[in-house]
Formats: sequence, structure tokens, C-alpha cells
Amino acid sequence: SEMVVLSLLINKLDEIWLLTSFEKGFLGSSIFIGFTIGSLSSGYVSDRKGRRPAYLIGAGLVLVFAVASSFAQNFFGFIILRIICGFGIGMAVPALFALATELTPADYRSMVLNNVWSVFPIGAAFVILMTKYFIDTEYGWRYVLLFASLPCFILLTFSHYVPESPRFHMSNGKYEKAFEELDKIIKYAKMEDTICIGEQDKQNLIA
Repeated sequence: SEMVVLSLLINKLDEIWLLTSFEKGFLGSSIFIGFTIGSLSSGYVSDRKGRRPAYLIGAGLVLVFAVASSFAQNFFGFIILRIICGFGIGMAVPALFALATELTPADYRSMVLNNVWSVFPIGAAFVILMTKYFIDTEYGWRYVLLFASLPCFILLTFSHYVPESPRFHMSNGKYEKAFEELDKIIKYAKMEDTICIGEQDKQNLIA
């Protein structure tokens, strides 16, 4: 929703701020400028702090600055807020896919990743509908931006239940943390009766 919302609002913002052709082009590309920088930063943060922190930081930035952009009073401030919002998207998306890949059993990985991609058009359709109903109302463009941030709010709400990748901890030598996360996953899946990681299993994984 955040990636497509500006393309839906550009004519309305042009009416309000009387944008030049350069400003309209810059407006359309602002989210992708931030996305590029955020994507380049995501790998660095993910490999050093973890997939989950990179994903949460990115999603948090998206939510805060997407909401803030709905209150922007001028073009320059709006552009800055949207670039930071794009940075958050760029930070969150690669970390999200790394986390989904490393947490998902190989037999289900393709299905899970395809389902992750499937929500992109759902988000786009949602913001298109919000634009249809609100764009012509007073401050309608601000309402549309607020609605566009709703999926990210939902994402963060459920993120409480998402653990860090045990693979990340293992690759950084934090074996006890890795096994703690594995135990959480097993407990959450209610598979304590069928899966038990014994000391010998732990030593084999470490080796």
C-alpha cells in the first residue's frame, strides 16, 4: 500500500501545492530513493543485529513516518517523510524474507514465501479502494495516507509472536539462544510430544 499510494495521490497533491513537473517526478520516486538506501542497509543490520531487529526497525519507521506524512504541511517536508518511509520498507522487506526463509521448514518454504508475496497486491487493492472513497473529501489525501499505514500497524501487532531466526544465532556462535528460540517454536507449534532436541542433537547441530 505504501509503494503505490503516491501514484494515486499525485494529482491531488499537484492541485494543493502546484507542483512543477520535476517536483511531481521527484514525488513519485521519493519512496524508491528511500527503499534503495534501506535495502542496502538491511543486510548490514540483519547480519549484525539479527533478522528480527532489522525487520522491526524497518516496519516501525514505515509506520511512524507514513503517519507523519499525512500531517505534512509543505512539499519539502512531505518528501523527506516519504523518503524515510521508503527507507523503512527497504530495511524491513529483505529482513522479512530472510526471517521467513530461515524459520520455515523446507517442505513449506515455497508456499509460505508465495503467501508473503500474495499480500502485496492485497495491500495495493486496499489503498486503491480507500482512495476511491476518500480522495474527493476534505483532507481526503491525508485520510488515504493514514489508511495506507494500517497494514504496517497490523504487521507490527502480530510481530510480537515472531521469534528471531535460530540460524542467525547459530551462525554467530550464540548456541544457547538458538536452542531457546527452537524451544519457543516447538512450544508454539504444540509439538513438544513429537520433537525433542536432546544434548546429542545440540552437539550435532553445533558441529
